Amino acid sequence: MLFKKEYLRDEMKISSEPMIESRILDLEHLLSAIKISIQQGGGFLVRRRAPNGPIMRERSLEYIHKACWGLYAAGVDHKIIAQILDWVAKNALKPNGDLYFDEENPNYKILQRVYRPLTFLKVAAWIGHPLAENRLVINRILQYQHSSGGV
Repeated sequence: MLFKKEYLRDEMKISSEPMIESRILDLEHLLSAIKISIQQGGGFLVRRRAPNGPIMRERSLEYIHKACWGLYAAGVDHKIIAQILDWVAKNALKPNGDLYFDEENPNYKILQRVYRPLTFLKVAAWIGHPLAENRLVINRILQYQHSSGGV
């Protein structure tokens, strides 16, 4: 009986190898399709940005912070992302280090007070943009960090 179980186990290994290879090929195809989609999305965002400025329908950083991340993920020229970050720093940076427009919905400017600046700073750090070292913004974010050093 032991021989039969071992035989069946070996038989299953042999017969499942083509299935595993097929699944690997499917995943490789899917990853390639995702990469193409991300690149096309980056192109879409680049075509919809204002000259030297943001990607938005109305004045809200909600339309910009994830777009910057998406542009980075899509491999878009860092100069384009830097222009957007420059525009954000010039037009939305408040004296206390917050990033928002006065007319924005409170759900965005208050409830995402840390999330959006963190997204901007993360992208800025990835591309070597000066916003990543803006002490005003960093100190504002650190106000929300727990005294233990955790989040």
